[in-house]
Amino acid sequence: VLIQTNKHGFSNDRWEKIIEEYKDFNINFEVQYCSKKTDLIKLSEEANIIFCLGQTNAIKWDRASLNMVYFGLNGIEFTENIKFNSITKIFNVRGFASEPIAEYVLATTLLMNRFVHSSLINQSRKTWNQESVICKPHIPIKSKVIGVMGVGKIGAVIVEKFSKLGCCILAYDSTINKDLKEITEWFTPPKLDEFLKKTDVLVISL
Repeated sequence: VLIQTNKHGFSNDRWEKIIEEYKDFNINFEVQYCSKKTDLIKLSEEANIIFCLGQTNAIKWDRASLNMVYFGLNGIEFTENIKFNSITKIFNVRGFASEPIAEYVLATTLLMNRFVHSSLINQSRKTWNQESVICKPHIPIKSKVIGVMGVGKIGAVIVEKFSKLGCCILAYDSTINKDLKEITEWFTPPKLDEFLKKTDVLVISL
C-alpha cells in the first residue's frame, strides 16, 4: 500500500483511518509513505494499492497488479481520461471537507447579513462610516429562507448548521432524502424557477 501524505490534513494517521474504512481484504500488507511526487511515481511501480492526492500521467494506472486507487479529492471527473485496468477499484475522498465548507458558508452568510464585510472594507481604507453598517435595516438570519442546491454530504452539513439558527431551509436536488427532517420543502429539477424565487440566500453545493 503506497500512501502520499501532505501537511493539509493527509497525515499518516488520517490515511490509516481511511485504509480501515475501505479494508475489505484479509491479507497482510506493507505500508509505504511518501510526500514527494517523484517518490510517488517511483514507488507506484510495485504498489497494489495507492492512496494519493491526485493523478499524474507518469504512473502506469493500467497495471494488472494495481487493485485499488484512492484519490484524495472530492471529485474524480479527471479519471475519465485515465486508462485503468478493469479490476482496479476507484474511490475518492467524498465528504472530507464537509465541516470546513459548511462553516465557511455559515460564516460568510452571517458576515454579509450584518454588513460586516462593509466594515472590513472601511477598515482597510481607514474610513469611519457607520452608515454602511448600522444604518441599514437588520433582518435576523432566522427570518431568511436558505436555499441549498445539491444536498449531498456537504449540503447536508450546511442544512444542519442553518437549521440550528432557526432558518427555513429549501432543498433542490434530483433525489429527495427524507432523513433530512430540517428541510421545509424539496424541489426537483423541473421546479428550479420556483425554488429560486422562494430563496433569500442561495447555497450551491453541487
